[in-house]
Amino acid sequence: MTLKNSVIKGYHAFEIRPPMISPSCPLNVEPEYTNIKDVCACLVWIPELDFFAPDIHGMITDDKRHLKLTDVTGLPIGRVPRSLAPYFRNIIDNGGKVLSEVTGAPVPSYPPWPAQHEKGGGVGLPCDYIISTTCRNDFDVI
Repeated sequence: MTLKNSVIKGYHAFEIRPPMISPSCPLNVEPEYTNIKDVCACLVWIPELDFFAPDIHGMITDDKRHLKLTDVTGLPIGRVPRSLAPYFRNIIDNGGKVLSEVTGAPVPSYPPWPAQHEKGGGVGLPCDYIISTTCRNDFDVI
């Protein structure tokens, strides 16, 4: 199941862009166990370097910061929006998997998420979330 037109929150804090390759790179969504403010928080991670073909290891992922793919692999790039995190956490805790695919450049926060200047606002990365569960019908989980 795919949840389209969502975002990865926190780009303004993490400031790491995923590689823009075709086909797009699936980013791992994992629980953020050390987040004491939100027990359901989930981080979005760039896969480890061995996931990528060797010929793109030197690829620039961020011209402004001069970061290459080798600099950013295995790092978190942001969080799942707070409104989605409890559902994703439940899916992951029950043996399912959630991936994210970035669909565009960073943008100021927009509805239904908080405004850029409000708590929980900021800048986000547009994305789609790909959800798979151990259930026969993925919709049984949501």
